[in-house]
Amino acid sequence: MAFTIKQGDRRPLFVVVLKDNIGEAGEAAVNLTTATSAFFNMRAENAGAIKINRGSAAITSAAAGEVTYSWGTADVNTAGNFEAEMAIVWNDGKEETFPNDSYWEVTITDDIA
Repeated sequence: MAFTIKQGDRRPLFVVVLKDNIGEAGEAAVNLTTATSAFFNMRAENAGAIKINRGSAAITSAAAGEVTYSWGTADVNTAGNFEAEMAIVWNDGKEETFPNDSYWEVTITDDIA
């Protein structure tokens, strides 16, 4: 998934459906009804500096696996290419990161004014 936002903008929100690739039917949405919290992480491309560390995200549709991150002012103040992931904490206290085999690509494009 590739996501683009203009530097300084706080919309659109970052909305993802977390998926599990286990099973013959391919990727299915992960049911988050037993999750207790969600966090958003983002760093500069190619293992660069961390831009967002455990930013609080909202589980917006637990049954459908949907999670939303609302951008803060400092989150989008630097143009560049970034890698992002979501961390889910389950009711047993264990954490799981999505996607588990890559990152979502986030591009913050330079604002003219």
